[in-house]
Amino acid sequence: MGMSPGKKRRLHPVAAAVLAAVAAAAAIIFVVAAASDGTGNEREAVLAIGGESVFMDEFMLWANDSVAEVYGYFHERYGAEDNADFWTTAYGGEIPIERLKEQTLEKLKRIKAEQTMMKRLGVLEGTDYESFLRRFKAENHRRAKALEKGEPVFGPKQLTLNMFFQHEHEGNRIALLRLLEREWSLTDDALQQKYEQLRLLPEYRAADEIDAVRVAFPPGYSPMPEAVMHELGQGASPEQLVSLHPDAVAEKLHYGKDNRAAKEGGDPFYEAALEQRSGEWSGIIEGGEGRYSLMFVESRKVGEPKSFEEMKETVKAVVLNERYQAAVAEEAGRLAVIVHEEAYRRISVRDL
Repeated sequence: MGMSPGKKRRLHPVAAAVLAAVAAAAAIIFVVAAASDGTGNEREAVLAIGGESVFMDEFMLWANDSVAEVYGYFHERYGAEDNADFWTTAYGGEIPIERLKEQTLEKLKRIKAEQTMMKRLGVLEGTDYESFLRRFKAENHRRAKALEKGEPVFGPKQLTLNMFFQHEHEGNRIALLRLLEREWSLTDDALQQKYEQLRLLPEYRAADEIDAVRVAFPPGYSPMPEAVMHELGQGASPEQLVSLHPDAVAEKLHYGKDNRAAKEGGDPFYEAALEQRSGEWSGIIEGGEGRYSLMFVESRKVGEPKSFEEMKETVKAVVLNERYQAAVAEEAGRLAVIVHEEAYRRISVRDL
């Protein structure tokens, strides 16, 4: 019998790396700004992408959107902590402010590429930032007027610039994708070919059928779980484990292709069973109040691939997304980028 010694599982596990990054980013708030030269510089051009100027305020909008992510990256990868020189200090050859600017530039290239395609196909009239600001102000004005009249407003009373962009851009992206879908005219043969590449992936198969035994121990049970795991290492079966620990309770579980745990997720016992082969014990599954359980997989039958007809729409979405990403990347590659070095150099990060 196999087992995973010393491995612990919690009901709601959270990746340690994500936690560390979020905690680090939440500890301090930053704002991207241009170092002042004594004059207003929001309307100063930082870049030109595809012949269209990107002004300081537009660049800062997207840079601020990435600050927490960049800070978390350096905290997690290099153990960097907040200090007055954080953004200009080199960590492993990388400088936070430079990574932030590069990441913002790549984000803007993608946005401008998508907007260029939207404009070409009639989804979007103006791709410049001034047009965006006019639409933003008009939307918030519409919301304010609707509220005055007692009419319903979906979402917040007023949108931030970022919220408005996400709302508008996603709607435009969906409209663009529909137009491109007609243009590409995907055939069943093309979809069938993609299906054959994907059919053995877990998400394209019916759920595995699993017969397992859950052995549950009462709160505060002694010996500690590690001691129980040692007994498993000696080859104990579920029946033997229960005979050695009379307070433990064994429960037979069957997960079939139609079980709710497989469809909805969130069942820690099903998730534990999925990670084990036949004849294997899980690691410790911790619950509240000192409870813990172990799972033994008696048998497991791999689910059969779902039919092409069942997965056709899913496959179609995959193919469309792949083609869309490739088209955006190709468009972005055609956009000439000019960096106005003096303005670009003055971009900095300060405490808010």
